[in-house]
Amino acid sequence: MTAAADRPRPEYGEYATPEQVAKARGMTLEEYERHLASLTRPRVEEQATDATAPAAAAPAVERPAAVSTAARKGAGNRMATTMLLAFGLACTLLSIPSLLGLGDGLATAFAAQGLDAYTSFTAARTFGIIAIVAQLLLWVLTLWLSVTALRRGRASWWIPLVAGVLAVLLVSALWLAAIIVDPAFMRYVESVSLQA
Repeated sequence: MTAAADRPRPEYGEYATPEQVAKARGMTLEEYERHLASLTRPRVEEQATDATAPAAAAPAVERPAAVSTAARKGAGNRMATTMLLAFGLACTLLSIPSLLGLGDGLATAFAAQGLDAYTSFTAARTFGIIAIVAQLLLWVLTLWLSVTALRRGRASWWIPLVAGVLAVLLVSALWLAAIIVDPAFMRYVESVSLQA
């Protein structure tokens, strides 16, 4: 007997040529070769390694841990951003009644401090409305910037935080302007400067 006779008959195409395999798969030889090449191509993350790094990639065991850490950071960023946006909206909405009644609040504060009666109610209402509109516009801008940063996968928690600080500074400046425009306050300042 010859060696070919001793060899068992192939059952699953072990001895088939590439042309025969391509034909059995219903492909041309070129398509089959491209298919084989795609199976042996290195993965994208292995191609993107640093030129100075060693050729061996990090073990596959470490990759899921890195992915889960990144996913946790992304979820924490999203949660913090959402909570800060909700807090900012609540503060904005809750400040509306006090800003609309800014003149009444200042009249009460002036009376409590023993100053002359507060009389600039029109100016106070105007400053209050400006503060409300500015806060709402700032919140909408903050929402847009935060969502844009989240969609790009960037840290966004700081955006509503900075916007909150800006809102406090803006409302404080307008509140102070409503105090300064009143003649009773200016008379108080003059009297204090004369005593000094």
